[in-house]
Amino acid sequence: MNRTTIRYGTAAALAAVIAASAAAACKPKTLALLEPPKVSAENENEVVGAPPTYLGGPEDHPSLTTLKVRPTPILTHPIESYSDRDLVEYLDSLQYDADTATSEVDSVTCIHQPSGVPCGPTEAARVFIEPEVGMNKWAKPTIPKYGLIVSRIINYDVTDRAEAHF
Repeated sequence: MNRTTIRYGTAAALAAVIAASAAAACKPKTLALLEPPKVSAENENEVVGAPPTYLGGPEDHPSLTTLKVRPTPILTHPIESYSDRDLVEYLDSLQYDADTATSEVDSVTCIHQPSGVPCGPTEAARVFIEPEVGMNKWAKPTIPKYGLIVSRIINYDVTDRAEAHF
């Protein structure tokens, strides 16, 4: 074998590898459909006429369930027109994101209940704001006519203080 034969042989081998790589890159790819992400969430689980069994959130040992994210269920008519039973049924369909990266515990401006007297400057109500898992699946222009419940606020305050602005 002479040098020219070796060079042409090496060049031909490299050309074959490059051609095979290019053919593989040009081959149509099949897209895998992504499964909706799963989250750990809390269910509302209210009962008509009964106090909740727990408040929920990070300070009250929630019972969690793993579920696929879906858009928040819609309100089918104005929330004020729901009967107690229908409202509880709707609220039970909601699931709240238990991830502390998407929720927030905060001390907020408060009022005393039932009087409505504003709290003093050093007082606050400790609350947990927990989003409904699918509320971000609705684009603003597609929000249904009667709106959505996007989060819940749990008041952990054990006195008569309630959040003033929510």
